[in-house]
Amino acid sequence: MKQPEIVKKIQKSYEDVRKKKDVPIKYIAMPLHKLHITPNMVSAFGFLCAIIAFYFLFNNHTLFVVFYLLNFLSDFVDGTLARISKIKNPHGPYIDAAADAFFGIILLIKAFFHFQNPLILIPLLVYVWEGRKMENWASGFYPNITWLKVSFVFKLFYFGIVFQLAVSIFNITMRKVFNLKLDPKKL
Repeated sequence: MKQPEIVKKIQKSYEDVRKKKDVPIKYIAMPLHKLHITPNMVSAFGFLCAIIAFYFLFNNHTLFVVFYLLNFLSDFVDGTLARISKIKNPHGPYIDAAADAFFGIILLIKAFFHFQNPLILIPLLVYVWEGRKMENWASGFYPNITWLKVSFVFKLFYFGIVFQLAVSIFNITMRKVFNLKLDPKKL
């Protein structure tokens, strides 16, 4: 099935943003490349920072922000480092996306227990349902937890949860309407 023009435009804008993001991140990734640090090492560091950030959520906001920003930065650096190193790990994008999804899910779970609000279960269940099959993730239409995590940094918890629900519903709709599947060649 030929992809509709709107899908092509969204995927093109996603690629354009990634290329623009790579320009400043190369200043971090180049020294790491020279030190023989692999993208998987950076991803593992980011995952560790995510777990530490999760621990500090609702306990120490400053430390949460510091470790979240380290996680966020490593999430940018690992992909740029992989492109600089010309490393083609077919599992890399899946590992990166799974780490992001895991962090988003544990943020929602902790928010549920902190706020004791059952409405938080709705985006949590939608997000888990949306990400259950990674082979359905198409470039530009995969579960995007960034807005949820950023809202936790700025203490806009409910805004992030509602926004994530809206993004998830949009992603599900686009994938179903246009029958989008992951194309590993485009990763």
